Amino acid sequence: MVLVGQDSLAHLHTALAACAQLQSFAPNLWLDAGGVPVTPFTDADLEGLAQAIASRPLPTYETLLLKIGEVMSASTVDEAQAIGW
Repeated sequence: MVLVGQDSLAHLHTALAACAQLQSFAPNLWLDAGGVPVTPFTDADLEGLAQAIASRPLPTYETLLLKIGEVMSASTVDEAQAIGW
């Protein structure tokens, strides 16, 4: 589907409404600037991403302050790159 002209927004809204009703996206609905189809994220993709973000260990505030201190005290690029993250 190619969306051109003044009606393109109306076509897009129609396509999105149809996809919402089907709860899936039609192939080739999203195209990049070169006209190449792009596959959008699915709900499962987004849920997996949210779980990965939520499950990663967060550093403690003390650890954060320690790392900031190490970066501030580094006087060379090599010293800064040697800091364990």
